[in-house]
Amino acid sequence: MTNAPTQRHQWVDIAKALGIYLVALGHLDQPDAVSSFLWTFHVPLFFFISGFLAKDTATPVFFKHTLRRLAIPYVLLYILNVAITMVLDHRYDLHDIGTMLAGVAYGTHDYPGFVNAAMWFLPALIIVQIIHQLIIRRYPWAYLPILALSYAIYRSGAINLYMSVDLALLGLNYYLAGILANRFRLTVWLEGRTAVLLGLLLVAGTTTIMAASIGNVWYAGPHYALSLGAGLVGIAMVITGAQLLQSTLARSIWLQRAIVFVSANTLFILCLHQYTLRFGEALLAPLDTLSWGYKSMLITAVAVAVLVPINMLVLAYFPELVGVPRRRANG
Repeated sequence: MTNAPTQRHQWVDIAKALGIYLVALGHLDQPDAVSSFLWTFHVPLFFFISGFLAKDTATPVFFKHTLRRLAIPYVLLYILNVAITMVLDHRYDLHDIGTMLAGVAYGTHDYPGFVNAAMWFLPALIIVQIIHQLIIRRYPWAYLPILALSYAIYRSGAINLYMSVDLALLGLNYYLAGILANRFRLTVWLEGRTAVLLGLLLVAGTTTIMAASIGNVWYAGPHYALSLGAGLVGIAMVITGAQLLQSTLARSIWLQRAIVFVSANTLFILCLHQYTLRFGEALLAPLDTLSWGYKSMLITAVAVAVLVPINMLVLAYFPELVGVPRRRANG
C-alpha cells in the first residue's frame, strides 16, 4: 500500500482506488456471499500491487524508505486511532488507554486492545518487504521453505499471530507475483488487447465467484492452494477490469484526478475509514427504502469522500503521518 509511484500506471491507480473502496465496503456487515467474494482478493490485491511497484534498492536505502513510508506512519496513525477511539467511545481510563496503545507493538487485531482491525496490514506488509529484501532477493530457493512454513501455519488454523506474521507469509505469495508480473511485463502485454482482457475478465470473475462460494478462503482452513489460487485469479479480475476502464476514464480529467488522489492515499483511507463508515451509516440511516446492497455502497462512498478534505489537510501540514516527504507534499 505504497504512495504514488514516480512512473504512473493508470490501471494501478484504478485498481488501488477500487481496492480500497472494496476494503471499506467489506468492513460493513455484508451477506456471507458478498463478504467471502470480497475477501478472496481485495487484500491480496494490495500485496500484489506493492510487489509490482517495488524497486530494487540497496538494503540501507530500503530500510530508510520502509521506516519513513510504512513503519513511522503505522505508529503515528495507530496513536491517532487511539485518540479518536478515546473521544468517540469515551474511553478515558488510563489502564484502558495503555492497553490500547500497547496494541501497536502486537500488530494483530487478535490482541484485545488493538483499536483498528484493518491496520494489521501495515506490519504484515513490512514483514513481507523485509523477507523479500533480506532473504528472497539473495536466496530465491528460500521461498520454498517459507512457503512450507506458511502452509503449515495456515493448515493448523493459527491466525492473527504476532505482527500478523501468518497473514504476511500468505501475502508474500501475492507480493512476489506482483514482482514477477512487472519483471515479465505481463500487464504491458495486456494493454490495449480488448478481446483478451474481456475474456480474462469473464473467466477470472466467474472463477473468483466459484471459489468464494466455498466461503472465506483468505483466512484459514484446509484450502491453502485454493486461497492462493483464488486470490491470484481475483487479482487478475481487478487488473483486467482496471485496464478496460482506462479508455473510458480518460474522457474525464476530473474523474482521473479523483482516482489518482484516492490511489495515492490508500494508506490514510485504510487507517481511518472505520470512523467515517460510522458517519456514513448515521447520515444515510433515513434511506430505509434502499436495499442494503445499494445503501452500503453509498455509505462506503460517503466514508471515502469525507476523508478527502481531511487527507488534504494532513498532506499540507503533517505529511509525515502518511509517509510523504514534506518537500513533496509542499511541491
